Amino acid sequence: MTFRAPELSRRAVLSELTAATASCLAQPALASGPIANVQMPAVYRFKLGEFECTVVSDGPLKLGTVSP
Repeated sequence: MTFRAPELSRRAVLSELTAATASCLAQPALASGPIANVQMPAVYRFKLGEFECTVVSDGPLKLGTVSP
């Protein structure tokens, strides 16, 4: 029985490096600020139990017309 090392392609190496980098950088956001009584157009903040939730929107997604 012979052992063959797996072939490494440039695509495989780049995808593994990207996944490793993304997993290292994936940390919870530590942004905090007071909940304002006035909502801003692109940011919606609300309380969900003990948690503060912030939803950021950069605009609506236009999918086209609905066909019957």
